[in-house]
Amino acid sequence: MSQPSKKRFEVRPYAVGIVVIHLALNVAHGIAHSQLGIGLDLFQEVFVGVVVFAAPLFAGYWLWKNRLREGGLLLAVSMAGAFAFGVYFHFIHPGPDNVSFTNPGASPRARELFEYTSMDLAISEALGVLLGLAAFIRSFAPAHTAATRDPRGQNSA
Repeated sequence: MSQPSKKRFEVRPYAVGIVVIHLALNVAHGIAHSQLGIGLDLFQEVFVGVVVFAAPLFAGYWLWKNRLREGGLLLAVSMAGAFAFGVYFHFIHPGPDNVSFTNPGASPRARELFEYTSMDLAISEALGVLLGLAAFIRSFAPAHTAATRDPRGQNSA
């Protein structure tokens, strides 16, 4: 009798999925920022553009191409940075970017969108860190490294 095969958790689709979800949440959150008139300073704009938007997309691309080591590491680091940034500005630092700030003239729907997307972003970023770490760690497993290398020692895409 042969042993039943063990199904192995495939991290890539979940990691790529969290990148897509994170992108959609960021678009919705940006709409709420616009509707509420919440601006960002230069540092925040650059950080959001590079760490919150671009880096997870590059990580998702690398993960899609089965480059778990690079993609997982970039996903974990960028999502950790995005998480720290978002938690600080949305929940700790006082100001219009904080969910507890009340603007009496603000649209209740825009305010609600801002609050929900702030929380959902934090959750997606925490998941992104975990999935990125899982992908990075998985990249060191013998089954992954042997299966994803062609005879010339190149990563297969």
